[in-house]
Amino acid sequence: METHSHDHYYRQEDEILQEKILARDQGIVEIDYNEKVSPKRVPAENQRFAQPLPSPLSSPSKQPGNSMPSSARKSPSRGSSSSSEENIGTRAVTVSVLRDTGSKVEIVLKAHGLKKKKGLLNSFVTVFKKPNQPSRLLSNGKFTEFTLKENSLRFSLDVVTDKKKKKGNGNRVDTFVCEVKRFPTEVNPDSAEFEVLEPASGEAFILLTLIKLGNLSVNWKEFLDQNGTIDVTCI
Repeated sequence: METHSHDHYYRQEDEILQEKILARDQGIVEIDYNEKVSPKRVPAENQRFAQPLPSPLSSPSKQPGNSMPSSARKSPSRGSSSSSEENIGTRAVTVSVLRDTGSKVEIVLKAHGLKKKKGLLNSFVTVFKKPNQPSRLLSNGKFTEFTLKENSLRFSLDVVTDKKKKKGNGNRVDTFVCEVKRFPTEVNPDSAEFEVLEPASGEAFILLTLIKLGNLSVNWKEFLDQNGTIDVTCI
């Protein structure tokens, strides 16, 4: 007597050959078995409806129409993305001392991406003696603030980079800030001379020359080497 086990879901090969449909398969659309199937192994395409039920512990299958990658679905909105890339905040100006002759000190100010203004006139006029208008020597930089006093220096410099904005047609602008709250010695603000130098590397920098007042024995270059800064308040 032929018996059928109900402990498994797979259909026995003899059941398929005898065109039997198990009662536990109600509701499953069956294929047409009128065509005789060879006694050999049933083709895989004819068993696509006789696969085991998915385990409730397994991960859910991908839903139709929801083929977008999870990373794309979780990506931030366009506004937040552009904001994080464009609003990078302010950056610090690199300050170093080229030389200190005792009565005069030469300070190098570097801002990444800065370029010297080109042209025949600017090749002759390389030194500018007005501290409130040093932007004249720059092609892609503009001082939005510049305050030079006997004991301190503070300025803010906007540099137009070669990188395009995420929104609009303009280039991205980086803001550089420099603040020295107290110099090692006093200087004469009216003696300030600006010169923009651009070496072969293409990274221009500002050379600021100042006349020292009092304490001429204090060497700014040695002070910087010993303390890592020319700001006395940071020591």
